[in-house]
Amino acid sequence: MQRGVVVPVGPKGQSRVVMLSGVGGLIVLFLLSVYVLALAQVTIHTPAENSTNQGSFLLNASTDAQASNVTFFFINASGVVVDNVTNTTPGTTFLFSYNATERGLPDGVYNITANATNTSGTTVSATNANVTIDATPPVVGDPAPLAGTLYNESEQVVLEVNASDALVGVEAVEASVSLPNASVSTITLSDTNSDGRFNGTFSDTSLLGRYNVTFIANDTVGNVNDSVTTWFNVSDGTPPSVSSPTVTPSLARSSDPVEINVTVTDTQGVAGVNVSNASSVVMANVSATLWTVVTNATALGCGEGVCTLTFTAVDNYGNVNNSVTASLTVDDTPPLQAENLTNQSTGRTWVFLAWNVSNATDVNHTEVWRDGSVFVANTSQTSYNVTGLVAATAYTFQVYTVDDAGNKNTSVSAENNISVTTNPPNQLPAVVQINLTPLSPLVNEDLNCSFVVEDNNTGQSLSVNITWFVDGSSFLNTSFGVSNGTLASHVLGSGNTSVGEVWTCEVRPFDGEAYGSAVNASNVTILDTPLLVSLTAPSNNSQHNATFLLNATTNEVAQNATFFFFNTSGDLVVNVTNTTSGTVFTYNFNATQEGLPDGVYNITVNATKSTGTVGSDTGVNITVDTTSPTISSVSLSDNITKNNTNVSVTVNVSDALVGVVSVSAEGVSLVSVGGGLWNGTITLVAGGSPVDVIATDGVGNVQTDTSAGFIIDDTAPTIHSVSLSDNITKNNTNVSVTVNVSDATGVVSVSAEGVGLVSVGGGLWNGTIALVAGGSPVDVVAVDEADNNATDTSATFTIDDINPSAQNASVNASLVQNTTPIRLNITASDNTGVAAVTAQNTSSVSLNLVNGSLYSAVTNASALGCPEGQCVIAFIVTDEADNTNASTTLTITNDNTPATISNVTNSSITNESAVVQWQTNENTTGVVWYGTSSGNYTFSVANNSIGVQHAVTIVNLSPNTTYFYVVNTTDVAGNKNQSGEFNFTTEASNDTAVPAVSAVTATPSTVEQFSPVEIAANVSDNVAVDTVLANISWPNGTSETITLLDGDADGRYNASYANTFVLGVHNVTIIANDTSGNRNDSETTTYTVVDTVPPSVSGGVVNDSVVHANASIRINVTVDDNNTVASVVVGNSSTVSMSNVSATLWTVVTNATALGCGEGTCFLRFNATDASSNSNTSEGVSILVDSVSPVIVSVSLSDNVTRNNTNVSVTVNV
Repeated sequence: MQRGVVVPVGPKGQSRVVMLSGVGGLIVLFLLSVYVLALAQVTIHTPAENSTNQGSFLLNASTDAQASNVTFFFINASGVVVDNVTNTTPGTTFLFSYNATERGLPDGVYNITANATNTSGTTVSATNANVTIDATPPVVGDPAPLAGTLYNESEQVVLEVNASDALVGVEAVEASVSLPNASVSTITLSDTNSDGRFNGTFSDTSLLGRYNVTFIANDTVGNVNDSVTTWFNVSDGTPPSVSSPTVTPSLARSSDPVEINVTVTDTQGVAGVNVSNASSVVMANVSATLWTVVTNATALGCGEGVCTLTFTAVDNYGNVNNSVTASLTVDDTPPLQAENLTNQSTGRTWVFLAWNVSNATDVNHTEVWRDGSVFVANTSQTSYNVTGLVAATAYTFQVYTVDDAGNKNTSVSAENNISVTTNPPNQLPAVVQINLTPLSPLVNEDLNCSFVVEDNNTGQSLSVNITWFVDGSSFLNTSFGVSNGTLASHVLGSGNTSVGEVWTCEVRPFDGEAYGSAVNASNVTILDTPLLVSLTAPSNNSQHNATFLLNATTNEVAQNATFFFFNTSGDLVVNVTNTTSGTVFTYNFNATQEGLPDGVYNITVNATKSTGTVGSDTGVNITVDTTSPTISSVSLSDNITKNNTNVSVTVNVSDALVGVVSVSAEGVSLVSVGGGLWNGTITLVAGGSPVDVIATDGVGNVQTDTSAGFIIDDTAPTIHSVSLSDNITKNNTNVSVTVNVSDATGVVSVSAEGVGLVSVGGGLWNGTIALVAGGSPVDVVAVDEADNNATDTSATFTIDDINPSAQNASVNASLVQNTTPIRLNITASDNTGVAAVTAQNTSSVSLNLVNGSLYSAVTNASALGCPEGQCVIAFIVTDEADNTNASTTLTITNDNTPATISNVTNSSITNESAVVQWQTNENTTGVVWYGTSSGNYTFSVANNSIGVQHAVTIVNLSPNTTYFYVVNTTDVAGNKNQSGEFNFTTEASNDTAVPAVSAVTATPSTVEQFSPVEIAANVSDNVAVDTVLANISWPNGTSETITLLDGDADGRYNASYANTFVLGVHNVTIIANDTSGNRNDSETTTYTVVDTVPPSVSGGVVNDSVVHANASIRINVTVDDNNTVASVVVGNSSTVSMSNVSATLWTVVTNATALGCGEGTCFLRFNATDASSNSNTSEGVSILVDSVSPVIVSVSLSDNVTRNNTNVSVTVNV
């Protein structure tokens, strides 16, 4: 039986005749009345209203009933239909892949209308308004820095570029920087001034060399402009560091060796160091940073005196540092000659010599010589007793001065040369030594005249006659006996002397038979007694406020006393004087009035007698402090508490000079606990904030503080939530608990099940508790700053001690290598849920849940920690309560050892073939790789049969050629091995015929610059062609050789050549070699490289868009060309030439008249021409020329008859 079919064949209410077939071929006609849905609505899905879109997008509309087509109309802001497209495939969904660029649709804002039409002609419409279409990338220009700008190492570089997008705006601008080491760094630029100028700082300039910068601008719909570039160089601009120069010795003669050292460092290496004055000496590098040289003053060009040595250090980039100097004093001048050499006294075996040195600072020591050739001694004194002489013998003595540099004055004159004869064995007694001490006697000191008398007449007793002289007159004469050669003395009491007198003593010896000569001691002058001063106030180490008493006493009457205040640096700050004579001196000192700052001082007092004698006392150290203490902080042990609570208060207070002696808070005295801290207990009450603190220092200065406030709180905290890290666990298991709690004044403690938790921030408290069966829920207690409590029991948990089940473990491969991928599967389940499944040998791998209870992972033997050979893999299943099942295992074999290759031989060698055989210790396949140079194997022959005996035949070899080969094997597990290198030489050939070359072509014969050219030739040989080359000679003399290949095996060799950047005629020579070494290079051809690409013109800007006809304006434009830009002009009805100021920037300063611009808007065009006469004219920028002055139509006043100095309104119509 035929079932009926309902067919939508016509519009609503129309009838159609439908033919249905029946049994036995009976045809029945039915008149059907069919109801068809009417077309009522079309909806545009994309693009959406108010959307922004790139150039390519999808038009998508749907209808509520069948439609035959949909047409999309693009209507601009002026209501003009700019484009329309139609989808004619009937249906209810209509799509169209629209490309604005291909359709020629300008960028802009459009209303998109979709008209849907059905078969009956019914049309419905829908419009999506304000759809923005933008297929144009952002405009980018004026990059900075200028190309080739030089920066120092590690100097920051500001990268800048102008970027704009007229429709959708710029979304992001980046700078991609290619560093000298080929690494790339990208930074994001920002429009910090919202003026379209994007900038950013690039800091990674530690490498030296060229940095290439590409600016990448993206608009909000994804259009990208990455065409603007620049570059800069980074060089080392930092000179070496020079320090620690030493010159040893620092005083020397011109020829004396001098060692000079200096420390020099530089990040890029030190090229050299020299030291110089008038001449330069090169220094040597003896360690990482130490440079040294041993030289002399002459080599350095130093003259007499102080010589300044300059160190010049140069690094590997030519940076120079010559700022460091050192000094060498050159002394080639001997000191002045010793003068007035005299014989002070003479004995039988000694002579006492004395002399003068006119410039003692220039003399280091004096050499004493005898008879011109016998060195006696060196002495730093101006006298010397020469001993060991022979009685009654004549001698000459010389003295030579020597300075610090070693210069010696060896000149001889009467000043430093003397003749002396020692005393004879028998002679008159003599005073051989006499001294009067003290050399500077005080008026209250005795004078002591000591002497030694010698006499050869030992049979008689010796005596002396002593005479004391004062101011040249005899004062006292006395005689007494002495011993021969023994020190004797006579004392004159201090009561005989007065201040200012000059005294001496004279000794005349007598041996009982005759008097010897009288000898006088040196004169001494009687000095006044010292004035003793004692500073009695203030006391040592005392502390004072602004006013205190100064007091000093003297041992005798003084005319005045001055008190000096020295600071700790030894500088005099203040001094005051008491001019009242006496023995007690006081002064009421006021530090503020005298201008003495707070600090520690040493007070010294000087007193002066009427004789001018001054006495002093080194004084005492005192501290002057007029400044109050400094309270750094006041802290409370609890500043949030309940009303009427005792808290601890701690005050941090300091006084730089005298220290703090008392501190109180709210009237309660605090106790010092050290380190400037004072502590005590006070009671906090509502309304009592802040806390009043008073601090007093050791001299009574007071400071107050009210910085410490407090809060009274009687409200408990709020517990928002309690969570457990694991609420399904084994009995008696530790878990982490987290409590979210807040309080207006702060939470101080939270506990769970009696365990204290730790605050982790954000109101969260964390800790670990043990969960036990029957213990649910968890008891939580929170305490705030004021000890208010809150409790919570919302967190519950489940105890699970049942292990999970594991079964059906499988692996997809049983023989593997370390890195062979294998899939592990196992089925795992648990009453509370499976938490993790892992597989392991010595290392663990996690399996992932695939579906239901199947867990799987793709891993390898290495990840599982498998050893070589048999590897047992254990599966470990863990449930949510950390119960585990590790009873399931399986085994794989891990084979990573390659086969051993042995017995490699070659045989059956002809002029074109050879056989290679080898053996392996296990089943493998094999490949022989071979080539004509050692270590370079470019061809291969494979033996894919698995076994241990292997052989391959190598064919198509060249005659009389040595081939080098290696054997590669792969075992069943995939392990590979390679043999050592072997070689064989093919038999020679008798071929002498060169290859035949014909039909040489270069296509095209005229090629656009940078476009490829196809080079081809027919080559054949009676034996075999080996290689075909093409040597290409450029117009600039450079040549390059490429290989041609017979890709189709038809004897036609060809290659594509792309290095066509040099303009002019290129010569091509074909070089054909056969396998016998015969060569043919007789066939040639040519091709010509031309440039037909005009320059690109972009980024035209003018510095002022509204100008007077004769006002100067600057016009810039960016012009680039694959070769060279010859000229650029700009103008309207007339043009002016522009100048090239950088790599691609052209500029000119002109005016509107010169550009041929009339009054009003003037469009300027740029025309650029390259060296090949290709030109490009671009519509650049526009200016508005306004040279007409404004016209004042009328001026009116609100009142033109008024009083003097009255304000009125003025209106100007202009």
